[in-house]
Amino acid sequence: MKQSLMPVLLALSILSGSVSAAPIKFQRIMVLDYDEDAQDKSIPLLTKRGFVTQIDFGRGETIESLGGTSQAAALTGDADGWIVVGRKGDRHLYLKPKSEAYPSNLLVVTNRYNYAFELRILPDESRSDGVWRLSFRYPNDGLSSAEVRANQVAYALGAPTEKRNLKYRIELIRGNGDILPKKVWDDGRFTYIAMGNNREIPAAFKVDGNDTESTLNLHTEGQLLVIHEVARRFLLRLDQQEVGIWNDAFDPDGMANTTGTASPDVVREVVEPQASALPMGGR
Repeated sequence: MKQSLMPVLLALSILSGSVSAAPIKFQRIMVLDYDEDAQDKSIPLLTKRGFVTQIDFGRGETIESLGGTSQAAALTGDADGWIVVGRKGDRHLYLKPKSEAYPSNLLVVTNRYNYAFELRILPDESRSDGVWRLSFRYPNDGLSSAEVRANQVAYALGAPTEKRNLKYRIELIRGNGDILPKKVWDDGRFTYIAMGNNREIPAAFKVDGNDTESTLNLHTEGQLLVIHEVARRFLLRLDQQEVGIWNDAFDPDGMANTTGTASPDVVREVVEPQASALPMGGR
């Protein structure tokens, strides 16, 4: 669903009761138009305790700072109440309100735009689950040849590689099977979950030996869910539906990364600075 920021702001006012009108329901999967002018407006984001929200920035767009800092860990106005996962150089950001969280804000600077998110928390009794994934559509997406090449490299860095392990067991735990994956495999570093066409992408969690769920670093490429690790067990959840995924050939040692990237076709080259380039005590 594609929207501009203005209807979203109106919808937020209606949900908060400040506008007398029929409620406008936020979608779990949302796409917002974003441009230079939109940087002057805050972006309302409805979240809910117990649910993870994923924010996707544009292809070729990467995070430069979070919370007004260049540190790896993201910061919000309520740093103790929110789990925010994102690092400099990432294209995706994940956040989740803790039980003690209160409404706050999150500032993100990328190599293209500034974003000011207004973090709202839905009541636990709300029938809505909030926004699960938010992405942006940008104007003037006609890219130069250099930008196209950069995007191709960026895609290759996260693209599926060797199907090293196909021994995955998929089990419907609850629901009608709408979120059953077509196929699951891993390459020793990343886990790939292929969903059927026109299916909603569920939220994914890692499950440990004590049945404790934890959030994951991941991204999506169309109907392919790419989890940035390999584990013994995962859980997919959407509404009242749950699917368990067990790795029957789990290798805790994984596979050696000989290229320094997620793709065998892209090799990371580290250029050492000259000794005189950095002063003593410099970063």
